[in-house]
Amino acid sequence: MLAPAEPFPVSSEEDALARLRPGVDGLILSYGRRRATFLPQVWESLADPRQFLAQLKLKAGLAADFWHPELTLARYGARKWKETSTTR
Repeated sequence: MLAPAEPFPVSSEEDALARLRPGVDGLILSYGRRRATFLPQVWESLADPRQFLAQLKLKAGLAADFWHPELTLARYGARKWKETSTTR
């Protein structure tokens, strides 16, 4: 289940990297018509915040090192559901 996205205002890419919560934050990146998101589970394969953000920018069709003051971020959480067996 996804939690509602909330604006994640940052002053720079370094600010975003410092404030991201690995394993917790899902992230939506928007710049002009470009937009991409990663669920919090993506941290399992991209544990480094710099790599996580770079790959998200690539997914949006931007360069991995792209940054612009008009780029916006929003973050959200997700709850994992685990089915349990009820067999006796």
